[in-house]
Amino acid sequence: MALRLEAALGIEAEFWLRMQMTFDLREARQKELVRGVRYIAA
Repeated sequence: MALRLEAALGIEAEFWLRMQMTFDLREARQKELVRGVRYIAA
């Protein structure tokens, strides 16, 4: 999809991928999807 947007709009695919990643992270943090995950020391 990012490549199609790049071809259609002339905006680099990396831009669209960063936008999607930012959105996904924000959604996960708001929904607290990491709740209950234990920290494991290396």
